[in-house]
Amino acid sequence: MNITPTIGNNCRAVALSTVLSYYGYPFSEAFCFGVGEAFDFSSSDIHFGLNRNYKCFSGNNENDIYTLAGHLKLAIDVSQPKTKTETRKLIESYIKNDEPVIVRVAINKYMKYLSDSMTNNMEQMQSVFRIINGSAGNHVTVISNTGKDKVLLHEPNIMEPVIISWDCLLDAMNPKDVVVRHPGNTIFHLRPTLSYCAIQKHLSRIISNSIYNTMFRYLYGESDYFGIKQVENFQNFFFKETNQDTYSKNAVLFRFFCDIVSGGGFYRRLYGRFLKEANEQYIHDSEIGKLYSKYYKLSKKWSTVSKEIVQNTNVDAAGASKLYETTLVDIAKTERELAERLLQRSGELLHVL
Repeated sequence: MNITPTIGNNCRAVALSTVLSYYGYPFSEAFCFGVGEAFDFSSSDIHFGLNRNYKCFSGNNENDIYTLAGHLKLAIDVSQPKTKTETRKLIESYIKNDEPVIVRVAINKYMKYLSDSMTNNMEQMQSVFRIINGSAGNHVTVISNTGKDKVLLHEPNIMEPVIISWDCLLDAMNPKDVVVRHPGNTIFHLRPTLSYCAIQKHLSRIISNSIYNTMFRYLYGESDYFGIKQVENFQNFFFKETNQDTYSKNAVLFRFFCDIVSGGGFYRRLYGRFLKEANEQYIHDSEIGKLYSKYYKLSKKWSTVSKEIVQNTNVDAAGASKLYETTLVDIAKTERELAERLLQRSGELLHVL
């Protein structure tokens, strides 16, 4: 089948955009990320570090595929065949019907086949996937064609499709040598039940509802280990536990939080793009228009604090205190203020749409 892949960085949002574009839905990576309510810290916990003794929660809601399917009335089948043979047969049956599929993979299992154009820093990306240990839950990719021995994949940030062997794909879908195990052989098959024209007239309400749900969960989630509570608790942990002897260890943890969990501000930047696109194309609300640029600025703050932490490996307690007072408090305060404003405004919009 002929697919024009979406180019981006958030694998699930890119995969969703690629598949939906194939079916005539002109939704970007940012749109799929936002409507999928992926902006939070409430998905599975990640253990990392040499001894797997650090833990924090991922910054991307892993239910985004199901959430987006619900909002857009997509038919969705999620399968987890028990064997490699069954997995291959099911994928081939979808491709035979000209229907692309999204599969969960451990990308480090086939990274050697990927072009260097996938990222500006392949070495850094490889280290990221070593840190999180190559679980099959870490990444998704789109399959559009299959052959006797090979499979055609569409990866984020790569214009050209990637061709790998069936053996390589099936191993990546159910890796054996991982510490944190996700369900293997996971296949997502999505199909629209409505045309884009039919869904378009409901998009203003769908978008407002997704913003409201995301920000409510982010602000008022029950657990202390995700959402705004994790942002606020983590900055306190970093400050209270930091001294000259422990800074390097904590810096590794906090850099991971800033660069990987929050994407060095990546999720904030992507959510800002979502708000901008959604407002300009569907909502047309002046208050939302004021807020999206603030998420871009917030993303820069995350990136700045990450760089400061890495560059100041010999910082003392006083230096850590200054970083806390000048940057971390400001980030947490801004996070809460923006979430509260978006929650209020999206709730108001739901009453009039």
